[in-house]
Amino acid sequence: MKNHYHYVPGKPVILIVAFIMLFSCTWALGEETWTCPSCGRTGNDDQFCPGCGASKEWICPKCGNKNNDTFCPKCGTKRPRQGDYIESEPEYEEPDDSIDLSDIRPGYRFYFGKFEQDGFTVNGKEPIVWRVLDTDESSGTVLAMSEFGLYTLKYHRNNNKTYWGDTDVRTWLNSEFLAVFSEKERSYIVPTEVSDSEDYCFLLDPDQVREYLNRPYICYATPYAMEYGEEGAYVNKNTGGSSWLVRTDVAKKKIAWVGGGGELYVPGGKGTNYLYTADNVARPVMWLKLEAATNEATDYGFPLSAKMLEEVGINSGPSTQYNGLGEDRGIKVVHVLSCARDNGGMTWLEIEYECKGAIVRGYTGYWRVDIDVGRVPQDILSDRPATVVQDTIAYYGPGTVYKQQVAKFTPEAGTTGTVLKEENGWYCFEYKGKDKIIRVWLPEDAVSVE
Repeated sequence: MKNHYHYVPGKPVILIVAFIMLFSCTWALGEETWTCPSCGRTGNDDQFCPGCGASKEWICPKCGNKNNDTFCPKCGTKRPRQGDYIESEPEYEEPDDSIDLSDIRPGYRFYFGKFEQDGFTVNGKEPIVWRVLDTDESSGTVLAMSEFGLYTLKYHRNNNKTYWGDTDVRTWLNSEFLAVFSEKERSYIVPTEVSDSEDYCFLLDPDQVREYLNRPYICYATPYAMEYGEEGAYVNKNTGGSSWLVRTDVAKKKIAWVGGGGELYVPGGKGTNYLYTADNVARPVMWLKLEAATNEATDYGFPLSAKMLEEVGINSGPSTQYNGLGEDRGIKVVHVLSCARDNGGMTWLEIEYECKGAIVRGYTGYWRVDIDVGRVPQDILSDRPATVVQDTIAYYGPGTVYKQQVAKFTPEAGTTGTVLKEENGWYCFEYKGKDKIIRVWLPEDAVSVE
C-alpha cells in the first residue's frame, strides 16, 4: 500500500448511469391505422411508418413498459420522437456492503461519472472507465486514473515558469471536468493535497507513473479527444497511442509527458514538450471513497479511430462499383470498423462519423485515413439470399440514429438481394441498382431471409 497524500473525508453515494436508445412513433386513429409523430403521416396500417420508417410500438424509457399510446399507461411518460436517445434519470443504489478492499485492488476497473467520449453527441455521454492504482485501508479510499485520455489541452497557456497550482490544466480538471459529476458523485471525491494545492482532480507525476504503471505507458485517446479540445490529440500511427500529460510541479518551459509509443519523458532528458504544446491528452486522477468503485467495468472500449488525411468521400461498399454516398467536409476523426479489398486488390476502410446530427457509415479508400491498415480487422460478411417484404426507410447504418438513404437508393418491397451482416436488429442488404451495386441497412422485419 502506497500513501502519498493527506485525505479529507467525503460522503459515500453510488450512481449507475444507463443509456437507452428508442425508435418510436404514436398510435392515433383507432384499431387499424395510426399516425406517426416523427413525420406526421396518417392512416398507417403496418408496423413501420412508410413515410419515415418509425416503428409503431415503443418501450417506455422510465418503466420499460411496451405499448403503442402517446403516453405510457403504466407511468405516464410521454412517447419520444423517432431516433431520439433518451438518457434515463440517474439510478442510485446503496453501497454494496459485500465489497471491501480485498475485492478492489490495483488494476480493477470501474465506471464512475460520464463524459463525451465516442465523438457521437447524438447518443449522449459515455460512462468514464477508471483504473484503480492504489488503495488506503485506513480511510477506505482508492486512487484511480481514467483508463483513456479524455480531453486534449495545453498544460499552460504560455511558456513562463509555472507552478502546478497556477496551471491551466489544473484549473480545467477542478472546474470544467469536475462539473460533469453530479452532486452525489462529487461527494465521493476526496480533496487531496497535491504540490501545496488542494485538488479534487490532478495528474500523476513522473515518480507515480513509474510506481503505479507498467512500461510501456501507452494511453489511448477517446475518439472525442482525438478531434476536440485545444487541438486534436496526437496519435502514433503504429501503436495507436496518444501522448499524455504528466504533472510537473515547477515547470520551466518544458514539462513531463508520455509519448504515443509509451515512453516517459522528463524535463532535461530526451524528448521535448513545452508548457503550451496543445496535442497532449489529460488522464484525470482522483482519490475516491471505496463505494464509488463498486460498478465494475467488464466490457468497455471504443471503436478503432483515426484522423482523416483528406476530405471524406464514401461509397456504400468497398469498390467503385458501389453507389457513391457523397463527400462531407470538415470531418477530422472517424471510427474505423473494418477493411476489405476489391477485385483489383485495392483496400477500402469501413468508417463511421457524425455529420449534421446523424451518424454516417460507408467505405472510403485507405489512403484517406491516417492509420496502419494492419491494425484494422477484416470485414466478415455472410451471403444469404433475401427479399424486401415491405416498403420502409433505408439507413446508412443499423439504426434510425444513422442518416437516411435517399429514395433512389431505397429498395422497394419485392426487391431481391443478399443479407451481408446483422447488427442490433438491422440487416445490411445488398442489391443491384440500375448502374451500381447498392448497400443499405433495413430493419429485420422488412426483410425475409432464406
